[in-house]
Amino acid sequence: MKMALLVVDVQQAFIDSDEYKDKLTKIVPYINEVSGYFRNNDLPVVFIRHDNEGLRDNGFEVAKELHQSDTDIYLDKKHKNAFWETDLENILRDLEVDFVVVSGFAVPWCVLSTYLGAEERGFNPQILKDGVTGQSEDAVKQLYQMRETINYKTLHYMLSK
Repeated sequence: MKMALLVVDVQQAFIDSDEYKDKLTKIVPYINEVSGYFRNNDLPVVFIRHDNEGLRDNGFEVAKELHQSDTDIYLDKKHKNAFWETDLENILRDLEVDFVVVSGFAVPWCVLSTYLGAEERGFNPQILKDGVTGQSEDAVKQLYQMRETINYKTLHYMLSK
């Protein structure tokens, strides 16, 4: 099994906003911890950025609070599903990935859409527990109840074997 970490839409514009700052600040440590596990095991970390005019003008880049590396992959999307009309599937197939961990913002839109896109394409997705957020805490709780999740301790264990 070869894994990849997908970090969806954790962009500077969102983390700088009064509306989402607290929610995004809570998930950043989990994403940073897990992205470190992936990098230490030479596994891909993919930062996915939502691309629209408003973000291009103010805060399009990945949030500076997230740890990043020269080995990371960056992908821009125009739709909620990061697989739709992008090269994400080809990138993951070229890297022989068959298991993805989905993290980021926002539940239920881009995170769930990307999860479902991964599932449809056979990538055996898991949601990173405590590594996703959205406008509603209820939506996050529902996502955890309805979809497969994995926590950072389990990932650490899996990657240490």
